[in-house]
Amino acid sequence: MHCLAYSHDGRFLASGDKAGNVLLWRIKPELNEDTITNVLVDYAYPPPVFSSNGDLMATVTASNQVTIWNLSTWQPVQTFDGAKVPLAISPDNLTLTAAGPDFAFQLWDIPSGEIQHTARFVEPKYVFRASLSPDGKILAIGKSDGTVELWNPRTGQAMWRSQGHKGAVRELAFSPDDRLMVTASRDFLAKLWDVKTGKELATLSGHTDGVFSAAFSPDGKLIATGAIDGTARLWDAATRQQLTVLTGHKEGVYYISFSGDGQTLATASGDRTVRLWNLATRREVARLDHGRDVVTVGFTPRGDALISSVLDGTIRRWSAPSFAELDALEREKLRPSK
Repeated sequence: MHCLAYSHDGRFLASGDKAGNVLLWRIKPELNEDTITNVLVDYAYPPPVFSSNGDLMATVTASNQVTIWNLSTWQPVQTFDGAKVPLAISPDNLTLTAAGPDFAFQLWDIPSGEIQHTARFVEPKYVFRASLSPDGKILAIGKSDGTVELWNPRTGQAMWRSQGHKGAVRELAFSPDDRLMVTASRDFLAKLWDVKTGKELATLSGHTDGVFSAAFSPDGKLIATGAIDGTARLWDAATRQQLTVLTGHKEGVYYISFSGDGQTLATASGDRTVRLWNLATRREVARLDHGRDVVTVGFTPRGDALISSVLDGTIRRWSAPSFAELDALEREKLRPSK
């Protein structure tokens, strides 16, 4: 280690080594109000869902129960018994879209907590993951037998289905313009699909163990994948070529998430850490220790916090530091102090 620097508020320590790597370390733990306890966190459960304005967050808090939280006060707003998977919060913060215990499509009124609409059209057998397109018009279903299905939730009609994977589908993620979808599977592969036609456009191969997470960057130009082999990989969404492999985790990568500005990738791992990567330099710039396996991670829409779900039954909020100074240090290659 060649140089150290503290942030002005004393909460972070930046370290640099002779290879030009910069790490950001949290010095003081978060306050108690930044942790939600006694929630249901498991490898099979979905990540929290945020409202578009960043005011609300929906999480699984018990079997067949979803709770919405106020991100400013960190207090519960409403609990929905009978909702299994949170899918989306409407732009006006009045409606929660969810999947029920039998994967029925549900609309809940947030102020009253009452169900407004339910429709069952998905065969629940083998369903492992569900995801809603950004415009709310397409429901994607991934099954443990490798099947991928797309549905129109308004009509209850299937758009297409494909036995595209040979292992359980762990994640389905839409591109920002809803034209493409990437799926992650236990068969060590991620696949890219044309949403309209159901055509398989590409197979993203290279991981040496199950792929648990996949995501598009906010501009749709990059795809990130995370796998149990302990790596995250970046792919060019247009050429479908692998760009880089991000290594450093000691255990599997369970979840990945892009920051809203597309400059940072967060990876959650069984090595009990969340790591943040600068996508311009492809370097690790921060490491957040949790003490237990970290199952999901995501940036809030405002970009002011990072939310992580931990296997000890907690959801933690981390204040997002500014990486402007670190980026500058990266460009200077962190000249060793004399």
